[in-house]
Amino acid sequence: LTVMEPAGSDTVIAPDDYNRYLRALHVLRSGEFAELGSAITSLEGVARRSPRFIPVRDLLTRSYLLQVYRGELSGTDVAQRVRTLAEEMLAVPSGSAGAHGVLAVLALEVENDLPAAAEHVTEALTQEPGNPRHLRLAGDLAYALERFPAAVALYQGALDLDPFCTACYIHQAQAYIAAGQPRQAEAAVRQVMERSRGGHLTLGLTKIMQGDFAAAQQIIDQTVPATARKFQEFYRALLCHAQGEIACFRSLLERFEAENGESEAMRIAQLHAVGGDVDTAFRWLARLRERKQTLLLKNLPDPLFDNLREDPRWQHMLVELGRAPQQLRQITFDAEALLEAR
Repeated sequence: LTVMEPAGSDTVIAPDDYNRYLRALHVLRSGEFAELGSAITSLEGVARRSPRFIPVRDLLTRSYLLQVYRGELSGTDVAQRVRTLAEEMLAVPSGSAGAHGVLAVLALEVENDLPAAAEHVTEALTQEPGNPRHLRLAGDLAYALERFPAAVALYQGALDLDPFCTACYIHQAQAYIAAGQPRQAEAAVRQVMERSRGGHLTLGLTKIMQGDFAAAQQIIDQTVPATARKFQEFYRALLCHAQGEIACFRSLLERFEAENGESEAMRIAQLHAVGGDVDTAFRWLARLRERKQTLLLKNLPDPLFDNLREDPRWQHMLVELGRAPQQLRQITFDAEALLEAR
Protein backbone atom coordinates (compact mmCIF):
# COMPACT_ATOMS: atom_id res chain seq x y z
CA LEU A 1 0.00 0.00 0.00
CA THR A 2 1.13 3.55 -0.72
CA VAL A 3 -0.23 6.31 1.48
CA MET A 4 -0.79 9.48 -0.50
CA GLU A 5 -0.43 12.81 1.32
CA PRO A 6 -1.55 15.57 -1.06
CA ALA A 7 -0.99 19.13 0.11
CA GLY A 8 -3.94 20.54 2.00
CA SER A 9 -5.63 17.16 2.35
CA ASP A 10 -8.01 16.60 5.27
CA THR A 11 -7.02 12.94 5.39
CA VAL A 12 -3.30 13.21 6.11
CA ILE A 13 -2.07 10.31 8.24
CA ALA A 14 1.40 8.94 8.92
CA PRO A 15 2.11 5.59 7.20
CA ASP A 16 2.65 3.79 10.54
CA ASP A 17 -0.69 5.04 11.82
CA TYR A 18 -2.39 4.04 8.58
CA ASN A 19 -1.03 0.52 9.08
CA ARG A 20 -2.43 0.53 12.63
CA TYR A 21 -5.79 1.60 11.22
CA LEU A 22 -5.72 -1.24 8.67
CA ARG A 23 -4.80 -3.83 11.31
CA ALA A 24 -7.72 -2.69 13.47
CA LEU A 25 -10.01 -2.80 10.44
CA HIS A 26 -8.91 -6.40 9.86
CA VAL A 27 -9.87 -7.32 13.44
CA LEU A 28 -13.43 -6.11 12.85
CA ARG A 29 -13.77 -7.71 9.43
CA SER A 30 -12.25 -11.03 10.42
CA GLY A 31 -14.27 -11.45 13.60
CA GLU A 32 -11.15 -11.93 15.74
CA PHE A 33 -12.84 -10.15 18.61
CA ALA A 34 -10.37 -11.35 21.24
CA GLU A 35 -8.20 -8.55 19.85
CA LEU A 36 -11.00 -5.95 19.89
CA GLY A 37 -9.80 -4.17 23.03
CA SER A 38 -6.26 -3.70 21.78
CA ALA A 39 -7.58 -2.65 18.35
CA ILE A 40 -9.69 0.07 19.95
CA THR A 41 -6.74 1.31 22.00
CA SER A 42 -4.68 1.50 18.82
CA LEU A 43 -7.46 3.36 16.96
CA GLU A 44 -7.84 5.86 19.79
CA GLY A 45 -4.13 6.60 19.51
CA VAL A 46 -4.39 7.08 15.76
CA ALA A 47 -7.37 9.41 16.26
CA ARG A 48 -5.39 11.58 18.67
CA ARG A 49 -2.39 11.82 16.35
CA SER A 50 -4.40 12.20 13.12
CA PRO A 51 -7.30 14.56 13.87
CA ARG A 52 -8.07 15.06 10.16
CA PHE A 53 -8.31 11.36 9.30
CA ILE A 54 -12.09 10.88 9.34
CA PRO A 55 -12.26 7.09 8.68
CA VAL A 56 -10.59 6.25 12.00
CA ARG A 57 -13.49 7.86 13.88
CA ASP A 58 -16.02 5.99 11.78
CA LEU A 59 -14.22 2.73 12.63
CA LEU A 60 -14.07 3.66 16.30
CA THR A 61 -17.84 4.16 16.29
CA ARG A 62 -18.36 0.70 14.84
CA SER A 63 -15.93 -0.76 17.38
CA TYR A 64 -17.71 0.84 20.31
CA LEU A 65 -21.06 -0.44 19.02
CA LEU A 66 -19.63 -3.93 18.83
CA GLN A 67 -18.66 -3.61 22.49
CA VAL A 68 -22.28 -2.74 23.28
CA TYR A 69 -23.51 -5.87 21.47
CA ARG A 70 -20.95 -7.94 23.39
CA GLY A 71 -22.05 -6.44 26.71
CA GLU A 72 -18.68 -4.75 27.28
CA LEU A 73 -19.90 -1.14 27.08
CA SER A 74 -23.16 0.51 28.15
CA GLY A 75 -25.37 2.47 25.81
CA THR A 76 -24.74 5.61 27.89
CA ASP A 77 -20.98 5.22 27.58
CA VAL A 78 -21.03 4.63 23.86
CA ALA A 79 -23.37 7.60 23.30
CA GLN A 80 -20.91 9.91 25.06
CA ARG A 81 -17.97 8.55 23.08
CA VAL A 82 -19.72 8.75 19.71
CA ARG A 83 -20.91 12.30 20.31
CA THR A 84 -17.33 13.28 21.13
CA LEU A 85 -16.17 11.67 17.88
CA ALA A 86 -18.86 13.59 15.98
CA GLU A 87 -17.70 16.87 17.51
CA GLU A 88 -14.13 16.09 16.45
CA MET A 89 -15.32 15.35 12.91
CA LEU A 90 -17.21 18.63 12.72
CA ALA A 91 -13.99 20.47 13.55
CA VAL A 92 -12.54 19.22 10.25
CA PRO A 93 -13.69 20.99 7.04
CA SER A 94 -14.60 17.72 5.31
CA GLY A 95 -15.94 15.99 8.44
CA SER A 96 -19.59 17.06 8.48
CA ALA A 97 -20.95 14.10 6.50
CA GLY A 98 -18.97 11.66 8.63
CA ALA A 99 -20.30 13.30 11.80
CA HIS A 100 -23.88 12.88 10.59
CA GLY A 101 -23.03 9.28 9.69
CA VAL A 102 -21.84 8.30 13.17
CA LEU A 103 -24.75 10.15 14.79
CA ALA A 104 -27.11 8.21 12.54
CA VAL A 105 -25.54 4.94 13.68
CA LEU A 106 -25.90 6.01 17.30
CA ALA A 107 -29.56 6.98 16.85
CA LEU A 108 -30.39 3.78 14.97
CA GLU A 109 -28.52 1.13 16.91
CA VAL A 110 -28.25 2.48 20.47
CA GLU A 111 -30.73 5.25 21.16
CA ASN A 112 -33.58 3.74 19.10
CA ASP A 113 -34.44 7.16 17.68
CA LEU A 114 -35.45 6.33 14.12
CA PRO A 115 -36.57 9.88 13.16
CA ALA A 116 -33.15 11.24 14.22
CA ALA A 117 -31.42 8.43 12.35
CA ALA A 118 -33.38 9.33 9.20
CA GLU A 119 -32.44 13.00 9.51
CA HIS A 120 -28.75 12.27 10.03
CA VAL A 121 -28.37 9.67 7.29
CA THR A 122 -30.26 11.89 4.83
CA GLU A 123 -27.90 14.78 5.61
CA ALA A 124 -24.83 12.53 5.33
CA LEU A 125 -25.92 11.34 1.88
CA THR A 126 -26.92 14.82 0.79
CA GLN A 127 -23.34 15.93 1.46
CA GLU A 128 -21.67 12.73 0.17
CA PRO A 129 -24.12 10.96 -2.16
CA GLY A 130 -21.46 8.56 -3.41
CA ASN A 131 -20.29 7.30 -0.01
CA PRO A 132 -20.93 3.53 0.25
CA ARG A 133 -20.73 3.57 4.06
CA HIS A 134 -23.62 6.03 4.23
CA LEU A 135 -25.62 4.04 1.66
CA ARG A 136 -25.15 0.88 3.72
CA LEU A 137 -26.33 2.77 6.80
CA ALA A 138 -29.36 4.00 4.85
CA GLY A 139 -30.07 0.36 4.00
CA ASP A 140 -29.90 -0.55 7.70
CA LEU A 141 -32.41 2.21 8.45
CA ALA A 142 -34.76 1.08 5.67
CA TYR A 143 -34.55 -2.47 7.09
CA ALA A 144 -35.43 -1.19 10.59
CA LEU A 145 -38.38 0.68 9.03
CA GLU A 146 -39.40 -2.63 7.39
CA ARG A 147 -39.14 -1.09 3.93
CA PHE A 148 -37.37 -4.13 2.56
CA PRO A 149 -37.31 -3.32 -1.19
CA ALA A 150 -35.74 0.05 -0.34
CA ALA A 151 -33.20 -1.67 1.90
CA VAL A 152 -32.24 -4.06 -0.91
CA ALA A 153 -31.82 -1.17 -3.35
CA LEU A 154 -29.71 0.88 -0.92
CA TYR A 155 -27.41 -2.05 -0.18
CA GLN A 156 -27.06 -2.56 -3.93
CA GLY A 157 -26.19 1.11 -4.28
CA ALA A 158 -23.40 0.62 -1.75
CA LEU A 159 -22.23 -2.52 -3.56
CA ASP A 160 -22.13 -0.72 -6.90
CA LEU A 161 -19.55 1.58 -5.33
CA ASP A 162 -17.80 -1.00 -3.14
CA PRO A 163 -18.25 -4.52 -4.57
CA PHE A 164 -16.13 -6.03 -1.79
CA CYS A 165 -18.49 -4.93 1.01
CA THR A 166 -19.36 -8.39 2.33
CA ALA A 167 -21.45 -6.86 5.14
CA CYS A 168 -23.59 -5.18 2.44
CA TYR A 169 -24.28 -8.58 0.86
CA ILE A 170 -25.12 -10.14 4.24
CA HIS A 171 -27.48 -7.30 5.13
CA GLN A 172 -29.02 -7.45 1.67
CA ALA A 173 -29.60 -11.18 2.17
CA GLN A 174 -31.31 -10.46 5.49
CA ALA A 175 -33.59 -7.96 3.77
CA TYR A 176 -34.48 -10.55 1.13
CA ILE A 177 -35.16 -13.11 3.87
CA ALA A 178 -37.43 -10.68 5.72
CA ALA A 179 -39.25 -10.00 2.44
CA GLY A 180 -39.77 -13.75 1.90
CA GLN A 181 -37.41 -14.00 -1.08
CA PRO A 182 -35.01 -16.83 -0.20
CA ARG A 183 -33.69 -17.36 -3.75
CA GLN A 184 -32.49 -13.77 -3.96
CA ALA A 185 -31.10 -14.10 -0.44
CA GLU A 186 -29.16 -17.18 -1.52
CA ALA A 187 -27.62 -15.27 -4.43
CA ALA A 188 -26.48 -12.50 -2.06
CA VAL A 189 -24.98 -14.97 0.41
CA ARG A 190 -23.06 -16.72 -2.36
CA GLN A 191 -21.45 -13.37 -3.18
CA VAL A 192 -20.26 -13.23 0.43
CA MET A 193 -18.81 -16.73 0.19
CA GLU A 194 -16.87 -15.80 -2.94
CA ARG A 195 -15.22 -12.93 -1.08
CA SER A 196 -14.74 -14.23 2.47
CA ARG A 197 -14.83 -17.34 4.61
CA GLY A 198 -18.26 -16.69 6.17
CA GLY A 199 -21.90 -16.98 5.22
CA HIS A 200 -22.52 -20.67 4.74
CA LEU A 201 -24.86 -21.06 7.74
CA THR A 202 -27.03 -18.26 6.37
CA LEU A 203 -26.90 -20.08 3.03
CA GLY A 204 -28.26 -23.13 4.86
CA LEU A 205 -31.16 -21.03 6.14
CA THR A 206 -32.04 -19.92 2.61
CA LYS A 207 -32.15 -23.57 1.57
CA ILE A 208 -34.43 -24.39 4.51
CA MET A 209 -36.75 -21.59 3.44
CA GLN A 210 -36.82 -23.03 -0.10
CA GLY A 211 -37.63 -26.50 1.21
CA ASP A 212 -34.36 -27.98 -0.06
CA PHE A 213 -33.61 -29.82 3.15
CA ALA A 214 -30.97 -32.17 1.75
CA ALA A 215 -28.90 -29.25 0.51
CA ALA A 216 -29.43 -27.42 3.81
CA GLN A 217 -28.23 -30.45 5.76
CA GLN A 218 -25.09 -30.75 3.66
CA ILE A 219 -24.31 -27.05 4.04
CA ILE A 220 -24.99 -26.80 7.78
CA ASP A 221 -22.97 -29.95 8.57
CA GLN A 222 -19.78 -28.53 7.08
CA THR A 223 -16.88 -28.19 9.49
CA VAL A 224 -16.88 -24.82 11.26
CA PRO A 225 -14.46 -23.15 13.68
CA ALA A 226 -15.02 -23.93 17.35
CA THR A 227 -16.37 -20.42 17.94
CA ALA A 228 -19.15 -21.02 15.39
CA ARG A 229 -20.34 -24.43 16.61
CA LYS A 230 -23.13 -23.01 18.73
CA PHE A 231 -24.51 -21.22 15.67
CA GLN A 232 -24.28 -24.48 13.74
CA GLU A 233 -26.45 -26.14 16.42
CA PHE A 234 -28.97 -23.29 16.12
CA TYR A 235 -29.38 -23.88 12.39
CA ARG A 236 -29.55 -27.65 12.89
CA ALA A 237 -32.48 -27.08 15.24
CA LEU A 238 -34.23 -24.94 12.61
CA LEU A 239 -33.67 -27.66 10.02
CA CYS A 240 -35.13 -30.36 12.30
CA HIS A 241 -38.24 -28.25 12.86
CA ALA A 242 -38.66 -27.50 9.16
CA GLN A 243 -38.54 -31.24 8.43
CA GLY A 244 -41.11 -32.00 11.11
CA GLU A 245 -38.58 -33.82 13.30
CA ILE A 246 -39.94 -32.39 16.54
CA ALA A 247 -38.04 -34.68 18.92
CA CYS A 248 -34.78 -33.67 17.23
CA PHE A 249 -35.79 -29.99 17.40
CA ARG A 250 -36.66 -30.12 21.10
CA SER A 251 -33.46 -31.97 21.96
CA LEU A 252 -31.28 -29.43 20.15
CA LEU A 253 -33.25 -26.51 21.63
CA GLU A 254 -32.83 -27.81 25.18
CA ARG A 255 -29.11 -28.34 24.68
CA PHE A 256 -28.65 -24.92 23.05
CA GLU A 257 -30.50 -23.24 25.91
CA ALA A 258 -28.56 -25.14 28.60
CA GLU A 259 -25.15 -24.49 27.03
CA ASN A 260 -25.63 -20.82 26.11
CA GLY A 261 -28.27 -19.25 28.36
CA GLU A 262 -28.23 -15.46 28.61
CA SER A 263 -25.45 -15.04 26.04
CA GLU A 264 -27.81 -16.30 23.31
CA ALA A 265 -31.15 -15.06 24.65
CA MET A 266 -32.20 -13.74 21.24
CA ARG A 267 -31.64 -17.03 19.41
CA ILE A 268 -33.25 -19.00 22.25
CA ALA A 269 -36.32 -16.76 21.96
CA GLN A 270 -36.35 -17.34 18.21
CA LEU A 271 -36.22 -21.13 18.60
CA HIS A 272 -39.09 -21.09 21.10
CA ALA A 273 -41.06 -18.84 18.74
CA VAL A 274 -40.43 -21.18 15.81
CA GLY A 275 -41.47 -24.15 17.95
CA GLY A 276 -44.72 -22.45 18.96
CA ASP A 277 -43.87 -22.06 22.67
CA VAL A 278 -44.98 -18.43 22.66
CA ASP A 279 -44.97 -17.85 26.43
CA THR A 280 -41.39 -19.05 26.80
CA ALA A 281 -40.33 -16.98 23.80
CA PHE A 282 -41.73 -13.85 25.42
CA ARG A 283 -39.97 -14.65 28.70
CA TRP A 284 -36.66 -14.78 26.86
CA LEU A 285 -37.49 -11.59 25.00
CA ALA A 286 -38.11 -9.84 28.31
CA ARG A 287 -34.69 -10.95 29.52
CA LEU A 288 -33.14 -9.79 26.28
CA ARG A 289 -34.73 -6.35 26.60
CA GLU A 290 -33.24 -5.99 30.06
CA ARG A 291 -29.71 -6.88 29.00
CA LYS A 292 -29.21 -6.36 25.25
CA GLN A 293 -32.08 -4.35 23.79
CA THR A 294 -29.88 -3.19 20.90
CA LEU A 295 -29.64 -6.79 19.69
CA LEU A 296 -33.41 -7.23 19.85
CA LEU A 297 -34.01 -4.03 17.89
CA LYS A 298 -31.71 -5.23 15.13
CA ASN A 299 -33.62 -8.51 14.78
CA LEU A 300 -37.26 -7.44 15.11
CA PRO A 301 -38.04 -7.92 11.38
CA ASP A 302 -36.62 -11.48 11.36
CA PRO A 303 -39.20 -14.03 10.09
CA LEU A 304 -38.16 -16.37 12.91
CA PHE A 305 -40.38 -14.23 15.13
CA ASP A 306 -43.41 -14.56 12.83
CA ASN A 307 -45.31 -16.84 15.24
CA LEU A 308 -45.34 -14.00 17.78
CA ARG A 309 -46.57 -11.18 15.58
CA GLU A 310 -50.32 -11.68 16.16
CA ASP A 311 -49.91 -11.92 19.93
CA PRO A 312 -51.00 -8.73 21.81
CA ARG A 313 -47.76 -8.87 23.80
CA TRP A 314 -45.74 -8.46 20.59
CA GLN A 315 -47.86 -5.52 19.50
CA HIS A 316 -47.50 -3.90 22.93
CA MET A 317 -43.72 -4.39 22.83
CA LEU A 318 -43.49 -2.79 19.39
CA VAL A 319 -45.44 0.25 20.56
CA GLU A 320 -43.15 0.61 23.59
CA LEU A 321 -40.11 0.41 21.32
CA GLY A 322 -41.55 2.83 18.77
CA ARG A 323 -41.51 0.07 16.14
CA ALA A 324 -45.22 -0.59 15.58
CA PRO A 325 -46.20 -0.47 11.87
CA GLN A 326 -48.20 2.74 12.29
CA GLN A 327 -45.24 4.38 14.05
CA LEU A 328 -42.80 3.31 11.34
CA ARG A 329 -45.04 4.66 8.58
CA GLN A 330 -44.94 8.13 10.12
CA ILE A 331 -41.15 8.41 9.81
CA THR A 332 -40.04 10.45 6.80
CA PHE A 333 -37.28 8.75 4.85
CA ASP A 334 -37.06 9.05 1.04
CA ALA A 335 -34.77 6.22 -0.03
CA GLU A 336 -35.59 6.68 -3.72
CA ALA A 337 -34.49 10.32 -3.68
CA LEU A 338 -31.22 9.38 -1.97
CA LEU A 339 -30.50 6.74 -4.61
CA GLU A 340 -31.27 9.15 -7.45
CA ALA A 341 -28.79 11.69 -6.04
CA ARG A 342 -25.98 9.15 -6.15
